[in-house]
Amino acid sequence: MSFFYNKLTIFMIAYHSDYSFERIIKKINPKIKIIIIENSNLSETKTYFERKYKNVNVILCRKNLGVTGAMNLAFKIIKTKFSIYLDMDIDFKRGTIEKFIMHANQIKNFSFLVPNLYNSTYPQNFYLDNLNSKEKRNNYVKMKLAHFHFVLFNMYAVKKIGLYDTKIFFYYDETDYCLRALKKNFYIYLIKNIKVKHFEGKSYNKNIKNKFENLRQWHLMWSKFYFHRKHYGLISAFYQTYKDLFSSFLKMIIFFLLSRNKFQIHQHRLSGLINSMLGKKSWKRVQI
Repeated sequence: MSFFYNKLTIFMIAYHSDYSFERIIKKINPKIKIIIIENSNLSETKTYFERKYKNVNVILCRKNLGVTGAMNLAFKIIKTKFSIYLDMDIDFKRGTIEKFIMHANQIKNFSFLVPNLYNSTYPQNFYLDNLNSKEKRNNYVKMKLAHFHFVLFNMYAVKKIGLYDTKIFFYYDETDYCLRALKKNFYIYLIKNIKVKHFEGKSYNKNIKNKFENLRQWHLMWSKFYFHRKHYGLISAFYQTYKDLFSSFLKMIIFFLLSRNKFQIHQHRLSGLINSMLGKKSWKRVQI
């Protein structure tokens, strides 16, 4: 197995996160190289982890590159055959990474491998496989789309697919990348017998929770319209988002006097969607 460790780099993306994700590092064999892309200039993060863990390298971006920019930076740095991206709010059993390495050495012509999630199932339209396929009987299921909370990348496929679309700051970035992989004839596989846990929204500092939630909602709507316009055309983009447009506007009116937080959430959703409809860049950022 030590031979396989040399083929793998694990990377994570942080943004003013606390050190709670250290629990993840402790579960990873110290023979595996780990890269943390810190989307800020927190030098204390770099000092702490690099002093304590010899296999950890913290890259300070000095400005927030978003998910797509940070993913691209990692792809440019990684030199190994495989890489695994881990969300900061993911959890898994010891030995999970080793199982993934074994599957990666057995499956041919894949772009990404993903696990099942506890307490969550993929909708039917995410599957590319039919129910009686050989791969499904063998614990491998071909997917059209997948969540990238925990994902193993075939770096050969990554070079062929290309970098992430940096017009997307975050949200729909992985969906866009999955469709691009399929267009290049690289398959996405769900490994049925491996499960991990994902704790939504636990990867950022609690002190910026409200700001980050507003940012998330802004980019969710911006990216939703942009993604559908890019892959399916302008009419499809308007069809997929017109209900969001009216819903956010009505809820802004309802919550104007009832709840400042909810008013701001829907205000940001509406703003993100309108900016995308007008063809403006995904400019919204959190100021800390």
